[in-house]
Amino acid sequence: MRTLGASPDCCDAVALAVTEAATNAILYAYLPPREGQVSLRIAAPQQGEVAITISDTGVGLGQTQTPGGLGKGLLLIKHFTATLRVTSSPGHGTTVRMTFLLD
Repeated sequence: MRTLGASPDCCDAVALAVTEAATNAILYAYLPPREGQVSLRIAAPQQGEVAITISDTGVGLGQTQTPGGLGKGLLLIKHFTATLRVTSSPGHGTTVRMTFLLD
């Protein structure tokens, strides 16, 4: 991130958001005895921007939570991102796409 021109504060924000999204996937995607994968993709689609996607193949968001609804963790992520998109399919996993503007 620093090599892309991000400030220390920007790096901290990215680290917090990515840690929150990855932790949610690890804790909630795979209820025992189910196993699966959590993946992280990073891209720099434009100068001054980084896009990070965290996805899992787990249970998906619960019946009471829709992809458009934001839990406390997703509210934290939204605070730090330029864009946030959450997609989920019951039984097929969740994907969190975050874009950050580097400053």
